Amino acid sequence: GFAVQMVVIQLVNADKLSADNRVKTARVIAESVKEALRTVDLAFDYQRGGEEYSIVLPATSREGAKIVVDKLESSIQKKLPKSINADFALT
Repeated sequence: GFAVQMVVIQLVNADKLSADNRVKTARVIAESVKEALRTVDLAFDYQRGGEEYSIVLPATSREGAKIVVDKLESSIQKKLPKSINADFALT
C-alpha cells in the first residue's frame, strides 16, 4: 500500500529579500503548488506568513512524492525572476 508523504518548501533567504520580493516569491510558489497538486493533496503555509510551505500527499509512494518535488522545483525555477534571487529548498 501507499503511505502519506509530506513535502516542505522553505524560502531559505527570506530575511534578505525585500517585502515586495517575498510577496512575489510566495505567489510563484503558490501558483506552482496549485498546478502540481491533485485534488486530494493538501497545501498550507506557515512560519511568519509564508516562509515555509507544507504539502501533504495522501496515498502516495516515495517515488510519487519525488515526482511532485521535481515538478515543483522546475516550475518555481522557471517562473521566479532571476532578479529576485530567492533561495528555496524542497524536502
